[in-house]
Amino acid sequence: MSSRISKRAGLAAVALLAACQSGEDGQTSEGARRETQPLYCAVGPGTHAAPDCRLEIVEDADSRVLILSLPHGAFRRVRVAQDGTLSAADGALDARTARVGDFIGVVFGAERYAVPVRALGLLPPQ
Repeated sequence: MSSRISKRAGLAAVALLAACQSGEDGQTSEGARRETQPLYCAVGPGTHAAPDCRLEIVEDADSRVLILSLPHGAFRRVRVAQDGTLSAADGALDARTARVGDFIGVVFGAERYAVPVRALGLLPPQ
């Protein structure tokens, strides 16, 4: 009996891992478009930005959401308005933003992210 349970648990773990890894780029099961790329970020005062974070762009017919993920797994969700302005999609901290060249600086408390302007979806792809 324990052999059957461990096989089921093993199959469930494989299915869960496959589901987590299947969302790199392309379509989600809900029909939304998903794209993932490296993202420069820094956490804490005096830290330098490095491409250690991930930017995930999730887009459907109604909206575009940017998911800014830290290396240790925490993340922030940012909603892109039709006019290109950014706002926190959830959470207690508001996002502060400023454009610097080809990037939008997004700040949540001590977390700083450099989001490429192209991620906003307002410019045609290169």
